[in-house]
Amino acid sequence: MSSRGPLISVIIPTFNKAQFIEEAVESVLGQSYRNLEIIVVDDGSTDNTRDVLKKYQNNIAYISQNNNGPSAARNYGIRTARADHIAFLDSDDVWFPEKLEAQMEVMSRNQTIGLVGCGAYTIDSEGRIEKEHISKEYSTRQEFLRDLQTRKISFNPSIVLVKRACMDRVGGFKDGLHYGEDWDLWLRIAKHYEIEFIRKALVKVRKYDGDRPYQQVQIMKSNIHRIISDNLNEEGWRIRAPLYGVLYLDLAGICLKRNRRGMAILYALGSLLSYPLKLARADYRFKLVIEALLPHFLYSALKRIREK
Repeated sequence: MSSRGPLISVIIPTFNKAQFIEEAVESVLGQSYRNLEIIVVDDGSTDNTRDVLKKYQNNIAYISQNNNGPSAARNYGIRTARADHIAFLDSDDVWFPEKLEAQMEVMSRNQTIGLVGCGAYTIDSEGRIEKEHISKEYSTRQEFLRDLQTRKISFNPSIVLVKRACMDRVGGFKDGLHYGEDWDLWLRIAKHYEIEFIRKALVKVRKYDGDRPYQQVQIMKSNIHRIISDNLNEEGWRIRAPLYGVLYLDLAGICLKRNRRGMAILYALGSLLSYPLKLARADYRFKLVIEALLPHFLYSALKRIREK
């Protein structure tokens, strides 16, 4: 790779994503910005990830560790990285060729910027585009931070280019977090640095049903409680209440997909009790409770009637 522009360290954490990781690596190798080092941190994969990556041995640094979760894998990559700019790419996501070049252009225009994000498409397991996500424009850092605190916005690590100094200052990803670890880091960075977004989709982020099995419900719950406690206790209940409302709604949805109807009802009610301000008939939490209570065939029939 050529030496045009400052070096960027690209960190790819992976765990049992052999079917996707080749496409991820190829999207890095295809970047128009060429001065890159690629660090793949294999977090204890038991599939054929290592074999898939053998053909890239001259283009990547491959590190294997025991399974310690995404935070530990990314932090390992950060410690290994040589560059002052770091980009993350989950091993089932894909970059567009101009992604890093566009972000470096933004970063170079303003030295106070610590992180540059971009828009993204969500795709399914087959790579089909489902939805485009573009951030709104923010006039101040405080406006952005407030939306980040209330989870009106969230963003995947794959869309980020960040200065290493940011993570040196705030401490990187928190080991032990297996859910929301990215949100936790963005909260800490946004308190100290300007953040810019390119309002164009330059990443494809893969979402599929296997992302959140029912067994992750308690992990999600405890991790989000920890993040809120660590970052937002001083903000008061006005900020924390909507967060708990969203958290319990997410948990209710997972339980319902896994046919845990009783738990789905409890979490949906917990969402209402935490943040009861939206009481409209169309509120998704009411729909979720009704879906949990009714037999699937009856709920589906009612849904078809309403859509006519």
